[in-house]
Amino acid sequence: MKIALYGRTVTDANRIGMETLLNMLRQRSTPQLFCYSAFYDCLCGAGIALPDATLFASADELPDDVRLLISLGGDGTYLEAITLVCGRDIPVAGVNFGRMGFLTNATEHFVDLLDGNYNNALQRNACGFSSIRAQ
Repeated sequence: MKIALYGRTVTDANRIGMETLLNMLRQRSTPQLFCYSAFYDCLCGAGIALPDATLFASADELPDDVRLLISLGGDGTYLEAITLVCGRDIPVAGVNFGRMGFLTNATEHFVDLLDGNYNNALQRNACGFSSIRAQ
């Protein structure tokens, strides 16, 4: 399964949470990871390794067959992540590492997302899980 990661920063306050989530991702499945290049640099700077990740720097570099884009951050990060998949059938799951998290509440249903149960996660958490489709 191809999964893409998008974020803007890693702080001391969220580093352990991000590591935990990424370890859960690795243990739960064997995904082919794609990581936004600027976020990859932040992860590396915080000592979080993603040795097998393929980097992308723009929406054009993100493959169309990615099954899920995971946004790690707050609502602003989530809204930026959506622009990467606009017009494509790639769902976006927002995991809140920001302050408010009105849109990014997929953490509770993260296991459902990794198991491919997108409908369960969507029904239970409509604000934190979106799919942007072409009109």
